[in-house]
Parts: sequence; C-alpha cells; structure tokens
Amino acid sequence: MAGKILISLVSAWVIVSLSASICAAGEARKPKPPLRVSIAPVEDGIMPENIKPGDVLDFKITVNPLMDSQEMRIKIDLSGGAKLVSGETAWTGPVTKNTDKVLFVTVQAAQKGKGKIRVHVAIPSPQGTSFVAEAVYELGPGMKTKAVPERPAKKDSRGRDIIEYQAQ
Repeated sequence: MAGKILISLVSAWVIVSLSASICAAGEARKPKPPLRVSIAPVEDGIMPENIKPGDVLDFKITVNPLMDSQEMRIKIDLSGGAKLVSGETAWTGPVTKNTDKVLFVTVQAAQKGKGKIRVHVAIPSPQGTSFVAEAVYELGPGMKTKAVPERPAKKDSRGRDIIEYQAQ
C-alpha cells in the first residue's frame, strides 16, 4: 500500500511540475510580430501637429522583416486630401531577416482637415495566410479653426479692465 501511495505522490509531483514548467514557458515566450513598420519625416523636429495645410514634406518609410521571405509587399495609401508629390506607392520583392527596406516619398499635406499616410505591409506564408503590419501618420492637427468672437473687456466697479488668466 505504501508503494502505491509513493508512486501516486511522485506522479502528482511530476504532473504539477510539468504543468508549472509549461505555464512559465508559455508566459515567457510571447510571439514577436514578424515585421515592423515606421513612417517618419526625413527632417528632424517635425511633429504632426506642426504640419500646416499644403506643406510639402519628405517621409522615410522603414520596414524591418523579422524573417527571410521571397516576397514582401508594401503599399502606401494617402487619404484625407494628402497628395503624392514624388516617390513610389508600392513595392514588391524579396527580403532578408533584420534588413531594413526603406522607401522615400514626398507628400503634400491636405489643404483642409487631416491627411493621412497609411503603409500596409504583407509577407505571404507558404500556408496561404499572410503576416501583415500597418503604420499610419496623420498630417496636421485636423481641426478646422473657428473664429472666436472677441468678448467685451470685463470691468470692475471702478471701470478698470479685468485681465483673466487660465491655469493650464
């Protein structure tokens, strides 16, 4: 009887130990995306909110595949009134793991509202599915400014102007 209990306890310890190892390994290994995409102005210091309507800017699009592939497809879409001035909006070709593919485009910001640059990247897999990644860069604040009517100056009881400050 003691032999059966010992075997049961050892079996239970192996099962618990194996389950804990599998759970710890599953938590430690999170899948990495198979590619990374970024869009950035070529000129340093440009922020999306500082782009004015009609500005013409050069952008660098960088795609870093985390795998070798015979085919990677890059598609650049402009929307919201943004216009392509120069550069290609599509590229297809082979890529090597951790070797950046860089494209340059010159884009004119929308005259009104907020234009967008959207980059869509796909690497087809042999199983018939695709690994995809996407990046979006918004051009400008996208808010129409309204004229703010001037308020009449506030006066105190002696007729002096009251200046108000707002804490931020």
